[in-house]
Amino acid sequence: MADAFNKLIGNYAQSLALMINGHELSKQVKEIIRDKMVEMTNKLGEISQGEVDVVHTGLQYSHFHMIRLLASEHADVKFFPCVEFDLVLVYNRYKICDCTKEKLDEMIKSCECFALMLPTDHPGYVNLKISDYGRKMIDRPNCDVDKNIDPDGYLPNYIFRANWFPEFAKSTEELYNMLKMKYSEPSDNYENDKDSIGISHDFAHTFPCQEWPVAAKNWISRSRPTNWPSEDTIQEITKGGCVLVPTGYPLSVDKEREWRVSFNIHERRLARSWNNIQKTCYCMVLMMLKTHLSTRSILTSYHVKNMMFWFCEKQFGPDEFDGASLGDRVLQLLYSILKALENAYIPHFFIPENNLISNSAESDTKKACAELSFIVARPFEIVSKLCHKLDFFDVRYPDTGFDGEAEIHYMLILYATFVQNLYRIGFEHSKKTPSLSGTCFQHITQMNKNGSKLLHTTSNGYNAKNMVDLLRPICQGFCQSGDLDKALSFYLLMYNFERDLVLKDYPEITTNIACIYTCLYDLSKEKTDKKIYEKKAMEFFQIGTKIMDDSPTLHVGYGNFLLSTKTSFLKAIDHFRKSISIEKPREEDNSLIQLDIPGCEEFKPTRSRIPGRLAAYFMLVTCLADMGEIQEARRNVNKMEELTNELDYEIRPKVLQMCAMAYKKAGLEEKAYLCLMEAFKLFKQSKKLVVAEKKRKALADAAYRKKALELTRFE
Repeated sequence: MADAFNKLIGNYAQSLALMINGHELSKQVKEIIRDKMVEMTNKLGEISQGEVDVVHTGLQYSHFHMIRLLASEHADVKFFPCVEFDLVLVYNRYKICDCTKEKLDEMIKSCECFALMLPTDHPGYVNLKISDYGRKMIDRPNCDVDKNIDPDGYLPNYIFRANWFPEFAKSTEELYNMLKMKYSEPSDNYENDKDSIGISHDFAHTFPCQEWPVAAKNWISRSRPTNWPSEDTIQEITKGGCVLVPTGYPLSVDKEREWRVSFNIHERRLARSWNNIQKTCYCMVLMMLKTHLSTRSILTSYHVKNMMFWFCEKQFGPDEFDGASLGDRVLQLLYSILKALENAYIPHFFIPENNLISNSAESDTKKACAELSFIVARPFEIVSKLCHKLDFFDVRYPDTGFDGEAEIHYMLILYATFVQNLYRIGFEHSKKTPSLSGTCFQHITQMNKNGSKLLHTTSNGYNAKNMVDLLRPICQGFCQSGDLDKALSFYLLMYNFERDLVLKDYPEITTNIACIYTCLYDLSKEKTDKKIYEKKAMEFFQIGTKIMDDSPTLHVGYGNFLLSTKTSFLKAIDHFRKSISIEKPREEDNSLIQLDIPGCEEFKPTRSRIPGRLAAYFMLVTCLADMGEIQEARRNVNKMEELTNELDYEIRPKVLQMCAMAYKKAGLEEKAYLCLMEAFKLFKQSKKLVVAEKKRKALADAAYRKKALELTRFE
């Protein structure tokens, strides 16, 4: 039971990722915002004349977060979760060198860097002491940084409030004002409130250190059971050094003198090495947390990111993240974060001695533990709440009408709504984005497989275990209604996504595709289109004849195609004869051919599904009559009528109607009339039987639903 639950969590995570990332309006708006951010950062670079690098470090910029644009009560639209853009301004001229206290006096005089980085009592935080070379750098007009340097030569972390770049400060201030940003104490960072549409920008002014810091030296060679990150990634990262952010340790008595060692540029590089399932796992956990955690929770997305890095390095590498294990990984990551909170220790990924929650009050940590424990215990309820926030599904939360222990009920609600929405998206994208459409239907069948022990339903959409089982009835419905374009798009979807399965277990689909191309050929008036349809129909008929020798429908369709394209009248007749000669047709072959039955006084023209052999008899009689072979035509129509006795009450009236037309073609008017009268009588009877059957099914379904509810209710 637990394994099935976990697999469904993975299915839901993948489905959410598909639907959120595939939401066109959200994608378009995010791209516009990103373009504006690029435009703005380019402007910053122009203003600084190459003195400053503006680096996007947030994972939002790299499509690592699942975000959807929603209707808002206070604005036209709003993102959930909030779109967060994190940018780092790196002052390239003002390089920092790592240093020890033993070498300080020597390096102060000799090094050609702006300042020296010295360790503090708080891991991950340093002091910056200006060098002699650095003092010369700031000895220029309109620069009053020196006024803020303390008597011991240390740079305070509020240095950027001074007139650092006089020519740059004014322009950056204008940009901050344009973004409605404000100064964020105590560091020299700028951030804006989450605006009305759920977007925030965070700018951090930083100094570069091109050396790999001593405090993170062990990161290079420490044990990595999962072989993640790779040696190439490690080498690439360590060559990049780090940056110093003007933020002190929150509980330090000397926090205005401290600077935080930051690896956020490298964190983005690490995240880029994740595979798609790892990204989905991270996004799903983040969204579940943002859905349930209180707004003042001590747990932040930065903590989650660090825990995900540890999770990938110590427990599960990229090869251990796949669709089948995604649900397990989501719950395991949540549990890892919970254990870290219970131990009141979330280690920094590069400097594990730095406890990222060491400054949190014990009561706040306990509250976060309680909230996360609820998420781990009730994942389906949390996903329901998440879907409610996303406006994706008609999920009522928290008033679901179920008792507090029935987690399975949330799972069932989600299951039904995911299937419905995946169907909708799959249909919408069947032509313009077949790959997305196919993925939607694959997710549905995967959920069916994983949920089969928990679900109680007879709907094909819920029972189908592969894409062909799922879509074949839908395609047949489209064919019946004459919507050939949709039928073709879904048949091709099945063929392209599940080709081996189709050719092995469902070869009749090749016939369906070929017959639809034949119909499109008949309907088209454009010569170019007709050539394309003719070529495609021939291609699929030839595929069908290679893999099937027991399908009357295939030969009827092929013969009809040869007649329509005027390729060969005699070959068409050969195919009709071949169809008739097959005494044991394939299962379900009867439902694969559609013919237009001519109208008469009693019946209107109809497009009906009939057995392939009977369709072949009708076509053969028609051809023989046109050739003047009346006696042979009469013998075949008699055989055709004999076969109608084997048919059920729904199909028999339609086939008798065809027999009547065939008798008429063969010049037997009296027999034609008798067949037509028999068809008319059976048609009236079948209508009464259909109504009675519908009533019986309705009563059975009501009883079944009642029983299913009893089976899924926990005491």
